[in-house]
Amino acid sequence: MIFEYILFYLFFTISVFYSLFALDDLFIDIYAWIKRIGLKPLPQNSWLEIQNTTEKRIGILIASWKEADVLPDMIEGNLSQIRYHNFTILLGVYPNDTETLKAANRLAEKHELIKVIVNEKDGPTSKGQMLNYMVDKVVHSPASIGSILDAVIIHDAEDIIHPDSLKLINWKLEKNDFIQIPIFSLPVELNQFVAGTYVDEFAESHGKDMMVRQQLGAPIPSAGVGTGLSRKLLQTALIQQGGHLLINESVTEDYLLGLSTKKWNLKSSFAGYYLIGKDQSYNFIATREYFPKNFRASVRQRSRWVLGIAFQGWKYLGWTRNIAENYFLFRDRKAPLSNIVNLIGTLFFISLGLSYLFTPDELLAEIDFLLLRAPIPKSLLLGIPGLNIVFLLNRVFQRMRYTTSIYGFKMAIPALIRLVLGNVINILASARAAFQFFQSERTGKAPKWLKTDHENPFQKQLPELKTQSSKKA
Repeated sequence: MIFEYILFYLFFTISVFYSLFALDDLFIDIYAWIKRIGLKPLPQNSWLEIQNTTEKRIGILIASWKEADVLPDMIEGNLSQIRYHNFTILLGVYPNDTETLKAANRLAEKHELIKVIVNEKDGPTSKGQMLNYMVDKVVHSPASIGSILDAVIIHDAEDIIHPDSLKLINWKLEKNDFIQIPIFSLPVELNQFVAGTYVDEFAESHGKDMMVRQQLGAPIPSAGVGTGLSRKLLQTALIQQGGHLLINESVTEDYLLGLSTKKWNLKSSFAGYYLIGKDQSYNFIATREYFPKNFRASVRQRSRWVLGIAFQGWKYLGWTRNIAENYFLFRDRKAPLSNIVNLIGTLFFISLGLSYLFTPDELLAEIDFLLLRAPIPKSLLLGIPGLNIVFLLNRVFQRMRYTTSIYGFKMAIPALIRLVLGNVINILASARAAFQFFQSERTGKAPKWLKTDHENPFQKQLPELKTQSSKKA
């Protein structure tokens, strides 16, 4: 009987924590619903203004390590569709990565707008170190890259750049120094559940959460790609951070940069827009890429995110005096605990429902006996888990809603399976991130930056972004 009581109250405690974290998410859901926050169609007058805005000189920064296979496809594919003229592509490579260096040099010989920047260090170092070296050339040695740049955009070698994203960022730079456009996964097969977790999560995060964050006055974090930075921001960061754009020791260096803009009195914007085609399809102005389809690769990637955002973010940024900013910092940093609670809570609520369907009557009677003898009111003991089932259903509904809005209803069907799987991946990633962080603190050595290997989307037919968009549900 004692064991049953301990187990019983353990589940109740988990239910309470689950409710607290669920209320946090519910607040974002309700706020977005009341304020009608989400990706917006570009009004015709705004689109005309975008088209007529003078093109600034923009540099696309691509930090590369072992990208010889994908880099030529990425460059040729994107150059064939970008509808912008005044830009340069800067390829950052390492002297000891001979294959990528050869591929980059061949591209530079073929296209005048491509410049190669060879790192002073052998690789791999980190994405932050490579970008810092490239930005140093942009700011202090413009002659080495051919011109003075007004802004840069960070991309990876696996990105499909939207044809109009440079135009949108160019327009936004008129009033902002930091611009983030949405990042969405390319469509995957329904049975690719690991990759599908990214489909759901980015659809909801970049289809709703980032706009709520912006509406409440909190700074926008960088997603690592599709991030536009003004020259003013580059120069300010170099002054404020000892000559570095990014913190080399951070494994999510771009995230920290985005959150620093407000304290530097610079403006940031999440540019979540879409164009409506003649067939009423939604053409989302977003960066597209594939995310890991392998379970272990996903755990490894997400552990880097948790380490950089939750642990190093707390270490390097601390807290502020602004309530809204601290609220979203809390949301960013709650992952190590909430991942555990969400997984156990989800499994518990599913098993609870199955138990009441298949448990013998005598065991149900024993559970009722426990409820009657409990010092906590029976209505509360049953009410909180019952409420959490509603929260869980709402979470699934929200995932399905935003996935449907971008990919169509069929892609959203396995949302519950992907939600549970995502929680499993996240809890393992959190455990790994915690180990890496405390080991780093103990030894004094910075955590090793691990590159994520992505599938090359250009090996397949380059998707037309118009056909990637979904019709209004």
